Amino acid sequence: MAAMTAKSLAAAIDGQLVGGGEGSGGDPPVEDLTHDSRQVLRNWAFACVRGAEHDGHDHAAEAVEGGASCLVVDRTLPGV
Repeated sequence: MAAMTAKSLAAAIDGQLVGGGEGSGGDPPVEDLTHDSRQVLRNWAFACVRGAEHDGHDHAAEAVEGGASCLVVDRTLPGV
């Protein structure tokens, strides 16, 4: 994945950036993307994918704790 920022990721997927990472000036870097919260590293984006048995939105806080610089979501996540 080419280096990008949360704003450029949001634009690429026709999404909207809400908030911003601490110290990022509201546009944190994104070095890679995963849908597995156990794989998240610092400055990665985490895609909260809804599956047949699991909902990635349930693991958003874990991804942020793991270093995710932004989340790709399809609903509001209070408290994250």
